[in-house]
This record gives sequence, structure tokens and C-alpha cells, in this order.
Amino acid sequence: MLLFIIILVFLSDTRGPLGLLEVIDYDENMVELKWDASWRISNNSPTCVKELFLITEGHQYEFRVRAVNKAGPGEASETTLLHLAMLKNLAPHIDRNTLSKIKV
Repeated sequence: MLLFIIILVFLSDTRGPLGLLEVIDYDENMVELKWDASWRISNNSPTCVKELFLITEGHQYEFRVRAVNKAGPGEASETTLLHLAMLKNLAPHIDRNTLSKIKV
């Protein structure tokens, strides 16, 4: 299942596209997004990172960020690459049924 999420970021500065958006960290039920921007978020923090915790393991997501201020919503960012919600640090798994027998 593919889900599309738009995140609204409230700005004290002018609105506009927020630049390149990328997934910088993830887990099975959390994703952390970062975007390239020169905008200031309304709490006067220059941070451009947002964590989302309401995603479901096994689903695929695409994300966009949209700036909002008193003038209304601005243009949305470009969509991220497709992201599959899964554990990041899984132990390796080898399917031994697909291995070939080789004599050396």
C-alpha cells in the first residue's frame, strides 16, 4: 500500500518551496525528514528536521513538506523517494533454499 503524506510547517518568514526533502533516519514506525531551506520555523528555530511517528510497518510512503504562514499555504516541496517503513537494523537473513551447491 502506497501512502502519500504532506507535512505543514508553520513559518514566520515568507512562504515558498522548502527545497530538497530527504529521509535521514527511520525505523518501523518512525521517519525523520530533513529539507534544504533558508526559512525559519515559527518558533524561531533554524532547524529543518521533522519526525513522524504515525507510520505503519510494511507500508510504502512518499512525503512532501508545505510551508504555511499568515498569508496561507505555499508551494509544496518535491516528493521524497519511495520509503518502505521497516526496521533499520535487522539481522541478515539468508534463504538457504536459493543457494546452489558448489564443490571447490
